[in-house]
Amino acid sequence: MVNIIIVTYNGVHWIDKCLGSIKNQPLVSNTIVIDNGSTDGTIEQIRLNFPEVRLILNPENRGFGQSNNQGFKICLGEECKYVFLLNQDAWLTENTIAGLVNIHHEQTCYGILSPMHLRGDGQALDMKFATFLGQSENHELISDLYTSRQEMNPVYSVPFINAAAWLISRDCFERVGGFAPIYHHYGEDMDYANRVLYHGFKIGICPNITIFHDRKNIITFPNINKPTEYLKLKKIWHLIYLTDIRHPLVTRYLKLLAITSKHIVKSLLRLKTAHLRIYLAELKTLACLYPKVHSNNSVTKKPGPSFLS
Repeated sequence: MVNIIIVTYNGVHWIDKCLGSIKNQPLVSNTIVIDNGSTDGTIEQIRLNFPEVRLILNPENRGFGQSNNQGFKICLGEECKYVFLLNQDAWLTENTIAGLVNIHHEQTCYGILSPMHLRGDGQALDMKFATFLGQSENHELISDLYTSRQEMNPVYSVPFINAAAWLISRDCFERVGGFAPIYHHYGEDMDYANRVLYHGFKIGICPNITIFHDRKNIITFPNINKPTEYLKLKKIWHLIYLTDIRHPLVTRYLKLLAITSKHIVKSLLRLKTAHLRIYLAELKTLACLYPKVHSNNSVTKKPGPSFLS
């Protein structure tokens, strides 16, 4: 009924806990692991301790989205009703899968359901999860968490939650498709969430169901004084903004051009040549992005298994 997809890359530190948490989950039909060229013993550990896992080996790192798409393609050819995406550094609690499926049976308008993401030690929320949870759109969930924990709704509608543990209905991934190849790593889950909303599905958090996500809690923002990192992060941010098919591409593109041009003028007036070079590079990146994003958006607007052919 549920196929689990896990993308691995040098994840030997977590893989026993991750895959071990799946063994006693009811409703799970298959577990598919797509490995992106691990060299730390991850593959050997899976073969030794979890021979039942369907293991796909990529010769190189294809990134989060495209590797998950390999799993999606398998699931399209099978009779599973749900796909569950799970990070290699995360693991389930006893009722994770069945709990989410039961909620979806009552709330079929949701394309994606996610549990609460606890830190690896279970002592707090995962920091990035908490950051997304703290968005103003989620005020009802936050209010209920604080004031009436015993009376929580089974699911709360949210605009986005990171893809460490997503239950995706078959109706959803058949209509929305896979992750966009315009992304390699980072940002693809936010783009996918925007597409889910565009195609008429809701995204939900289920506060009475939990997983553990064991990772470094680092929130990164573009820093103009670190040019390479700045340009890399800004490209991802620009992509997320421009590939949001709920809004006109031209309007958003012109807005980004105006903002970047303003930075260029300010740098000129203040004689900050180092910053000027960076903003000019950002402007060049924006110019190169437009035709790629335009092509991408024309695909993602159409209902169907995009990027999975």
